[in-house]
Amino acid sequence: MSEAKALAKKLAGKSSLAASIIKNSVNQGLNMNLGEALDFETKNFILVFTGDDRREGFSAFVEKRRPKFS
Repeated sequence: MSEAKALAKKLAGKSSLAASIIKNSVNQGLNMNLGEALDFETKNFILVFTGDDRREGFSAFVEKRRPKFS
C-alpha cells in the first residue's frame, strides 16, 4: 500500500493534462491499429506541447526548479 501512495504522490506533481492524455491513450490505444494509434498519438502530442504546462516544464528545467503545473 505504501508503494501505491508513493506513486500517487509522484503522479500528483505531474501535469494533469499530460496524465489525462496518457490514461486516455492507453485505454483507447488497445482498440486501434498501428495507423490509427500513430494519428491519435500525433494529435495528443500537439495538445500537450501547445499548452501552458509545456512552457512551465521547460522553464522549470532551465531554471533548475520543480515545475508548478496548473
